[in-house]
Amino acid sequence: MERKNVIYTILNKNDNLTPFPYPPLYQENDMDYICFTNQNKINSKFWKIKYIQDMENTNLESYLTQYNKKFFFASNQILVGNLLSKNNIDENSIITVPKINEIPEITFNKKNFIPTKDENGQYLYKENPLYTDGPYHGRKLLLTIGVPVSNQIDTIERCLFHIKPLLQELASELLVINTGSNDGTLDICKAYGARIIDFPWCNNMSFVRNTGIFHAYGDWYLSIDDDEWFENVEDILSFFQSGTYLNYQAATYMQRNYHTSSGETYSDSPALRMAQITPNLHFEGRIHDQLILPEELTPYQLTSYVHHYGFIKDKLEKNHEKYIRNTSNLLYDIYEYPESLRYNYQLAKEFNSYRLYKEACAFLFRGLSIEKETPNAFYKKNHAVHLLATLYNAKDKKLFHMGKLIEKNYPLSLAERAFIHHIQADLGLQLHLSPNEILGHIRAYEMFQLQFKKNPNDSILYSDIGIETCTNPQFQMDANVIAFCAHCQANHTLQALKILKKIVPEKILWQKDNFHFYCLNGPIEVQEEAAKRYPKNQKEESNK
Repeated sequence: MERKNVIYTILNKNDNLTPFPYPPLYQENDMDYICFTNQNKINSKFWKIKYIQDMENTNLESYLTQYNKKFFFASNQILVGNLLSKNNIDENSIITVPKINEIPEITFNKKNFIPTKDENGQYLYKENPLYTDGPYHGRKLLLTIGVPVSNQIDTIERCLFHIKPLLQELASELLVINTGSNDGTLDICKAYGARIIDFPWCNNMSFVRNTGIFHAYGDWYLSIDDDEWFENVEDILSFFQSGTYLNYQAATYMQRNYHTSSGETYSDSPALRMAQITPNLHFEGRIHDQLILPEELTPYQLTSYVHHYGFIKDKLEKNHEKYIRNTSNLLYDIYEYPESLRYNYQLAKEFNSYRLYKEACAFLFRGLSIEKETPNAFYKKNHAVHLLATLYNAKDKKLFHMGKLIEKNYPLSLAERAFIHHIQADLGLQLHLSPNEILGHIRAYEMFQLQFKKNPNDSILYSDIGIETCTNPQFQMDANVIAFCAHCQANHTLQALKILKKIVPEKILWQKDNFHFYCLNGPIEVQEEAAKRYPKNQKEESNK
């Protein structure tokens, strides 16, 4: 009988953040997984734990003699695919997660670590006071709008102007939490009747927001940043004036994060920043903080959204500063909460925004691995879809294989499914996949987009990525161009001409070069029709 194979790893004291070895995301047939450790509290659902007190003076080979092939994995490595390819180790199937002191451009110093939880593991915050003499569940106002401010003199006026209808038409207040502004921001806030509380910046956004909740007079609290502004607040007004708020304890509004200064490209996601104040209502997280609510609570989905240019990618210096600040704080969160999928997820997104795609993929795989020991369906799915987005950004052909696996095995929203097929069609065109494959993804994108439009709220509430793929007409325009190019490649002249009628060159986002190329080099009938429809574009492209 052929002996089994083994993958083994070693966990020494202080060698790993998590209290378990990373579970493999792909489990080989006829393979044992053994973890040797000198930590007696190590447990795992996937590894056989072998406790050895004196690791330095123990010959581990004596425990492995029964195995045919032996593979050593470092404590920060994860198996994500077939280990062996034609009897050679497939390095693409092994992900190495950077250690906390190996993050690009970041210096992690434990001496600067300030705990955010007490000796019982509870997050540090003051319980919010109870009021009993007001008309709104004992409080004197219905709504407090909390705005943490720093030196954002260029955006604070716009932020406050757009919440003015809430202050005028609801029993509400403007509460400003000043973290050290000295550029005139506070004078503008005072002109809007703000009550100002000073809270010096301490590298923890949750502590700032929690200070606002603690001092609020409202029954509900709405938090908005000083570099954001609402498009309109009609839906928020209706939520309160109609009495709908009485049936809920929290609500999300949409945050539109722009990727470029021009505002052409953006991503939408629901922001949970509004809730009824209870004694225990609070935010957690040094950066990319989150409002903590009971798991069984479903928030109301508002259609109101804020504009946010804080993550634009074409201002390199500002983007670099934000990467350093955000990543430094997130590493302290991960150091303190190593099993937290939320902090891991936010760190991966930070790498992605700074185009560190290798590191982003590694931490997204890390999150999927951790989730096998500490199940969390929400963050499992979000790690998965952001992994696909990262593979797309990196122009990595693994997107197509992983896309099939994730779509088959994860409970994705319609918006997320539409997004996945859109990026596969786009990358397929870039990597010269067959026209039929590209068109298959376009058809799937259009099908899921159509289903989304029938009931968008079901998808919006459960999507952290891809909403704009279904709501922004420019994505449909780019999908038309991708389909047009694929039909031209396949010499599907009639189909290409049919789609050409739908294309408006001024509304094309990323596919302009591809569109012009096939207008000039596609089937002769397509060239002739394009010359009639877009003579100016044809002339400009020919002169390049």
